[in-house]
Amino acid sequence: LADGSSDSLVLRNRRGNPLEITIEHHTPLSRAVPLSIAVKVVGGAGAPVQAGAVTKPAAPWSETFSLGAGGSLALPFQARSDEMTAPVQASLLKITTGLGTEAWVPVSAARSDLRDTD
Repeated sequence: LADGSSDSLVLRNRRGNPLEITIEHHTPLSRAVPLSIAVKVVGGAGAPVQAGAVTKPAAPWSETFSLGAGGSLALPFQARSDEMTAPVQASLLKITTGLGTEAWVPVSAARSDLRDTD
């Protein structure tokens, strides 16, 4: 992700039953990516759908949810570049299911207006 851009992670349940999914943010390096998950919020009659964001810390976190049978979910992640302290920061997303499936997704973000001082 570059300078506040976003990208989506799409999860699909191809099973005939609901599936529990857990996403964990791992920060093996001291400079993890500060992430937000873009969401759409159902509002009132004047503003039926509004865009928002669920802010996650640049630290370890975990989120568990259920994905219905045959369903899919797009999780649009956005790097909060204004909170980055280095030109490039990285972390990992670990995705596990109730069936024991495990996948690791590397996440990195770049901020072009910073110089590396290390």
